[in-house]
Amino acid sequence: MGYTHYFPQTRKFDDLEWRNIHADAKYVLDFCQMDGIELAEEYNRPSPVVVDMGEVRFNGVGEEGHETFRVTRHLNPHFNFCKTARKPYDLAVCLVLLVCHQHAPGVLQIGSDGDWDNEWRKPRELFQMLLHAEAECPWSREGVA
Repeated sequence: MGYTHYFPQTRKFDDLEWRNIHADAKYVLDFCQMDGIELAEEYNRPSPVVVDMGEVRFNGVGEEGHETFRVTRHLNPHFNFCKTARKPYDLAVCLVLLVCHQHAPGVLQIGSDGDWDNEWRKPRELFQMLLHAEAECPWSREGVA
């Protein structure tokens, strides 16, 4: 299937959870863009990323985009995933997933083709730097040495 992050949703985010996710997602996505990662609502549409009271939605731009990342406040019954092909916007996807896990653990059942100690190292470090919190692995690491 290619390098993918998975995040099926178990329930709607409550008001406080979503307000916190909204604020921190906006902050980390602004940082990513200031750091040179081009983001837009869709890879082929030059409109700004969407971070509002209903959803967070973005992709890389042009050849730097792949599949659109989207998480919604209300329960989305579909199997949510985003194939990033390790393109630069993958960092933004990982950061927003960590934000969701920080403010509402378990609402998204996060999994990844990436390894926590390797592909997720930079997102973890940036999460700690930007949000002054230790990033916790959002999936089971049983059996990991």
